[in-house]
Amino acid sequence: MGISYVREVLVDSVLQDLTPLNLPNVKRRVEWPIGIVDVELKNIVIVYANVSSSNVDLGNTGIWFNASGVETKVSLDWKYTYTASLIPFPISDSGTATAKVNDGDAWLQATMQQKNGTLSIQVTECNTDLSSLDLELQGGQSWLYQWFVYAFKGQIQKSVESALTTQVLAAVSRLNRLLLSLPRQLQVDTTSAVDVTVVDDPILNQNYISVGVMGEFVDIASPSERKHPPKKLPAGLLCIDSDVKMITVALGDYVITSASDVYYKAGRLERVVDRLPQQSLLNTASWRFLIPQLYRKFPNDDMLLNLSAASAPRVSFSRDGIRATTTADMTIEVVDNNEIIPVACISLEVTLHALAEIVGTNITGEASLLDLSLDLKWSTIGTFPVKFVEVATRTILKDVILPLVNYNLKKGFPLPVIPAIEFQEATIRYEDDFLLICTDIRYTGLPLPPPVAPSWSTI
Repeated sequence: MGISYVREVLVDSVLQDLTPLNLPNVKRRVEWPIGIVDVELKNIVIVYANVSSSNVDLGNTGIWFNASGVETKVSLDWKYTYTASLIPFPISDSGTATAKVNDGDAWLQATMQQKNGTLSIQVTECNTDLSSLDLELQGGQSWLYQWFVYAFKGQIQKSVESALTTQVLAAVSRLNRLLLSLPRQLQVDTTSAVDVTVVDDPILNQNYISVGVMGEFVDIASPSERKHPPKKLPAGLLCIDSDVKMITVALGDYVITSASDVYYKAGRLERVVDRLPQQSLLNTASWRFLIPQLYRKFPNDDMLLNLSAASAPRVSFSRDGIRATTTADMTIEVVDNNEIIPVACISLEVTLHALAEIVGTNITGEASLLDLSLDLKWSTIGTFPVKFVEVATRTILKDVILPLVNYNLKKGFPLPVIPAIEFQEATIRYEDDFLLICTDIRYTGLPLPPPVAPSWSTI
């Protein structure tokens, strides 16, 4: 379905470029025993073009496109001048003509390769065959018609065939220039971007085109070599069910794990909690039954909770959704006489469950707390059972940390999509180690580079 839709869009684009299209003027001199005829055809314009049917075939050697039932209509002005030694003055006449093609064929064969981190299309064959052309003249003397058709039908047909082929090649060239100009990185925010470099030549078979991209988050400020190679997803991961979609985007869990690496190294996974919906929780009085020695040593002092990830979260995909696990340090700090005093550090092992959503062409998400375990890492006020502070810690995570996480997850990150393509009715399917984004697409007006004016030579 997706390939058929792209074919329809490209055919429409070529047809729009064809009408109107000016063709080169034609001049010809014919010498007869009884005189000389100079004929000129000008204002030759393709005013109508249509394709009855088209199809695309995919194979290991490339892409084969064929259009049949090509119809065109050409308008033109004609003029002739006849001179002879026996006639004292030239004889001239002029009029208009219409050329129609009702059953033509056009075909193109191309290959796709990875080039400089993106896609490149190379045309290996392109041609147009207008098997029949009808020429109708208006104005002038009727005796000229048959001679005119005999003399110029072939030239007009050749000119139209050349114009059609040129426009098809121009459309492919414009598409190719667009592909080559696509960014290799899609910026997410001031910290990171997604590397969407194409890593291999596309894989083609009769059912699909598979394009593999890096899909790795990189630090904008200090890019570095990736720590470990990405998991390479197998080709041919398709959304095959009762509701077949045009496009399948397969996303490996390495993509999200690479994001957590970037944000962890950039120091973005840290937070000092100094405000809570229940502000009283940030006073030692609220902890006097949880950690009695804390209250005894620092009675009624305000508190800060300094949370920082101890390692980058690990993310995994499964049929149940998305799971992220991380360890973090929660340092309890007391504000005593305007001095911030660290008094204890609790190690947290946090497991989140998340579900993804497609908004526009971004993938977003929302997480919830799945599991939490605590362990006392160090303390300056003596040991205490961490199980007594678990409820308070869960409250802090749910009221402060998770809303911050979900705020950023709701922004999401962009998927590698050609500009002017929108997703429609996108769904997400979870698999082990990857998820599938199954979607239809809608063309909103391909922002192709402006066409290059053809360089015509007079026939």
